[in-house]
Amino acid sequence: MQTVLIVLIIMVAFYFRYLLGFGFSMLFVPLGSMILDFRTVVNLAVILEVGTGILMTYQYRKQLRILDSMLLKAYAIFGAYCGLVIMRFVPTPLIILTSMLCVIAATLMFLGKGKEIRHNRINLGITGVLSGLLNSWSSMSGPPVVIYYYSSAKSGGEIKAALTGYFLVLYLVTLGMFIFSGEYNGFKYFDAVAMGFLAMVVMYGILGKLMKVTPKEKLRTFALLFMILVASTVIVETLVNLGTGLHAKH
Repeated sequence: MQTVLIVLIIMVAFYFRYLLGFGFSMLFVPLGSMILDFRTVVNLAVILEVGTGILMTYQYRKQLRILDSMLLKAYAIFGAYCGLVIMRFVPTPLIILTSMLCVIAATLMFLGKGKEIRHNRINLGITGVLSGLLNSWSSMSGPPVVIYYYSSAKSGGEIKAALTGYFLVLYLVTLGMFIFSGEYNGFKYFDAVAMGFLAMVVMYGILGKLMKVTPKEKLRTFALLFMILVASTVIVETLVNLGTGLHAKH
């Protein structure tokens, strides 16, 4: 039953990723952490992000420029390494709360008009390092870099293609770091990963046709509001668990 629930969450998260061009982990991690421990969900998300990256790379293959923004990717990889080193010293509830607040902040910006961000070396470095840090902590590399890209003058298609290339490179490197550091020792959910990949491949063929006849703007708004709801629920759940734990100690 647990595997079935995980696969269903994978399908919902992939639908959002296909629709928005980002957001797989931003939805999968909060929903998944309601049924599995947070670290297991993050490890699942990193593997699955590679799968979504490959599918989205095929979708945007004509616009994709893997070698573009290599400096941003380098900053992000450095941030991911730093996050992997220091996360062992950061309490898990703090990581969860930080990640969920980032999801809510980014989502609120997209629901509004957003804020213009100057594209210079300093902001590029901050964006990349923060994105990489969040990636290794919670698999949520999206919020900083998505906001940065969407503040550019590029078209929606160009931005989604650029994000696809960015995410694929970052998650491949992060997956390698996780394997090397032993994050997958004793990992028990490869069956869910395999079934999730299969479900995404099937959905990929269906969604391309479905999106042609759906009101994208309304779905986009619903997806963003749903992200806020899920992230807020996880925050409340985490705070309640913290309060219960502190009360039990006394």
